[in-house]
Amino acid sequence: MLYVYSIAFIWGSGEGFFWISLNTLNQLITKPATRGHYLGLNGAVTNIATILAPLFSAQILASHTIEIEGYYSMFRVVIVLFGVISLLSALVKSPIKRQTFKIKQVKSDMQWNYVVRTQFLWGFRDAAVMSLTGILIYQAVENGTAYGRLLAVFALIATLSNYTIGKIVQKNNRLRFLLVGTVGIFLSGISLVVLPGLWGAVGHGALANLFFAFMSIPYSIIVMNIISDYMETENIIGRTTCREMMTAFGRVVGLTILILIIYFFEGISGLKIALTLIYCVNLLIGLSTWLYDKKKRPRNRSIKVRV
Repeated sequence: MLYVYSIAFIWGSGEGFFWISLNTLNQLITKPATRGHYLGLNGAVTNIATILAPLFSAQILASHTIEIEGYYSMFRVVIVLFGVISLLSALVKSPIKRQTFKIKQVKSDMQWNYVVRTQFLWGFRDAAVMSLTGILIYQAVENGTAYGRLLAVFALIATLSNYTIGKIVQKNNRLRFLLVGTVGIFLSGISLVVLPGLWGAVGHGALANLFFAFMSIPYSIIVMNIISDYMETENIIGRTTCREMMTAFGRVVGLTILILIIYFFEGISGLKIALTLIYCVNLLIGLSTWLYDKKKRPRNRSIKVRV
């Protein structure tokens, strides 16, 4: 058991450093005018990789007579890929600001308060959705091969959606896309609750992968533009770290509540209750963004506020 916890600690630490670094690099290399296209293309390529990676993994496993040796080979490939990513990231050059972010600034800063609040909600729904929907869809399909093919179709839908939204999202339509995506993802969750069988799984996967880009791309643009407001005066590592910490905290809270619900409500009923709660939280992200957009934000003279 200690071995399992040790692996979890190392994995979690590595993933935390990875996402902080990746989000900081994304912040540094993109500009407000091109972030939509960048995020859409990035999402599309990621989903293409989601389709291709299992195919390559299957080929690597098939090339070994002993299965465990195949997994060792896959881990070596992963290590090489992360090494390449590290070398490429070293090519990004940006001047470092000396001023650092302070936690006490959150309370008095309305736009950063919005980031902290919604990142917590995002982490809450993120962890629970990844845990629950995979279980429910697999139970509905009841076939590993069919499940894999279904995931490939969903990834293809997500690829087309990301690329399209990235091309057409603009400042004047950003909020509308986000609200449509929020409602669409909520409906995808409800479809899985109402129809827990095969058709519910298909409906959920299709709707969730279609509408996720509607929500995630505009939301990411808004958050990245807010962080850009501080880049001229601060080292943004502090802001990025705060953002990732709130997301991680939301994941911990979400998973804890998920475990408690499943503990007190056994069987499929507990999963349905948890899923409904999670997708209601998803609606709160859209509502928070709408309220944030409608409020008149106080402007700091040293900061140019941008949505």
